[in-house]
Parts: sequence; C-alpha cells; structure tokens
Amino acid sequence: MRGKYASTPEYNACAARAADKADAALNHAYKTLQDAVRADGKEMGQSPDTQLGYLKDAQKQWIAFRDANCTFEDSLAFGGTSLGGNSSSCLCVLSYRRIDDFARIKKDVMGTDE
Repeated sequence: MRGKYASTPEYNACAARAADKADAALNHAYKTLQDAVRADGKEMGQSPDTQLGYLKDAQKQWIAFRDANCTFEDSLAFGGTSLGGNSSSCLCVLSYRRIDDFARIKKDVMGTDE
C-alpha cells in the first residue's frame, strides 16, 4: 500500500489527476511567458514573432523529450502494478521543473518577475 491509498488503482488515479493539474499549470506558465515576450517586444518597438517561434519550437521539443522520458520511466515497471503511476509521477515532476525554467527565464533573462 502506498501512503493513504488503499489500492494501486486509487494511487494511479490520484497520480493521473496530479499530472493533469501539472499540465494545466504548465500551459498557464507557457502562456504567461508568451505574454511577457510580447510585452518585451512591444516595449522595444520590435515584433516578437521570431522569439515566439523559438519558444514554440523549444516547447514542442521539450514536450517530446518529457513524454519519451516518462514513457521510459513507466516502462521500468515491467508490466507491474505501478505501470501508469510512474508515468504520471514523471509528468508531474518534469512539468513543474519546466515551470521553474520559465520563471528563471522571465527573471534572469528578461529581468521581470511578473
């Protein structure tokens, strides 16, 4: 038994809900970073289209990495009961790390904490 969960399916369902929450937070952070890039471009009298394109490409590649990595981690269950839960846990961890990356970019690279 894992913590307060009575069964593996309950744990996996909870982990899946947490992964969904992390994904929603990541989408919000991504949109916030896009808005910050647009605001910086406007402030500098420049079009941010190139920078937004780079961000979009980087995010697509990051998502591909995240998903492949989490598939690998989930496969380490070798068909056991933690199959699915490993993937959800991985998605949570990596998504929150990416949110931290976005915050670092806004603060350290763009000079804003907004």
